[in-house]
Amino acid sequence: ASQEMFEVLLIIQYNRGMDYLTDIHCHLHEPDFDCDRSEVIARAVASGIGRFVCNSGNISDLAAVEALAREN
Repeated sequence: ASQEMFEVLLIIQYNRGMDYLTDIHCHLHEPDFDCDRSEVIARAVASGIGRFVCNSGNISDLAAVEALAREN
């Protein structure tokens, strides 16, 4: 059986103003960020990033990406 490629994209917007950057490819849902995800996001927002696009090629990541969106 072939596995169909699935792209998970999540856009999280923190800054509602017009002056912000967008990180167009990040993996904030990955377990590597479990211990400091909120700090990583806070530093990025403080540096002017107001929108994040979380990417994944695995449908199994959908739940983690959705949870991240709901938390933020």
